[in-house]
Amino acid sequence: MRVKNGKFFPLPTLSRSDANVPFTSCCLIAMSAPPPTSIRVLRDAGVVEVAWGDKPAARLPFHFVRCLCPCAGCIDEISGERTLNPADVPQDVTPVKLAFSGNYALKIAWSDGHDTGLYTWDLLQDLAQQCSKSN
Repeated sequence: MRVKNGKFFPLPTLSRSDANVPFTSCCLIAMSAPPPTSIRVLRDAGVVEVAWGDKPAARLPFHFVRCLCPCAGCIDEISGERTLNPADVPQDVTPVKLAFSGNYALKIAWSDGHDTGLYTWDLLQDLAQQCSKSN
């Protein structure tokens, strides 16, 4: 999935003319954002705090992050349209477990039982920018 203007779009599919392109050069996605230098869950504040180097840390509200989960259960894989209704996510949702997925994403298990989203560093930076614009 790619994010553009807050919408998720499926990655392009290969056509038959792409069959001679080696797998490693056609199917890997370049991540432009570096890994965060710090990720903290601040339960009392209700935020995930993410920092990159010397930039101010971004404070992402739990509900905001959960509602923007990029998984196939929350985003239609064909249209890129969000299928998750934010009203269906409890306002008091909290992360119960965080884990790294390789060196490119954060996997968050949520108190509402949802645990399939991978929040790439690019997505986290995008969410941080959205939060900074709304504050």
